[in-house]
Amino acid sequence: MRRRKRKPEGGSKAALAVIVGIVLILAVTVSVKGRALQQKDQVYAAQEQQLQERIAEEQKRTGELQEQKIYVQTKEYIEKIAKEKLSLVYPDEILFKAGD
Repeated sequence: MRRRKRKPEGGSKAALAVIVGIVLILAVTVSVKGRALQQKDQVYAAQEQQLQERIAEEQKRTGELQEQKIYVQTKEYIEKIAKEKLSLVYPDEILFKAGD
């Protein structure tokens, strides 16, 4: 029969201590990196909120510009500009100007 060689017991304790040390280092590293990622996530969430607000503002502005585009094509707008800027009137209208 073959005899098994016994390992010294001090060696297994040292190996266990090294493994526990490595696991603790990994746990600390994961914890620190996790916190850093949470902080980045908060920053990105704030930026996303700001961008969503800007999108809403720009959509509102786009709607206003669409309304303005439609308005400037109306007869009412054309008449208003003709009277204000060009001092044009219809043949049956009388234009009164205040004295300077």
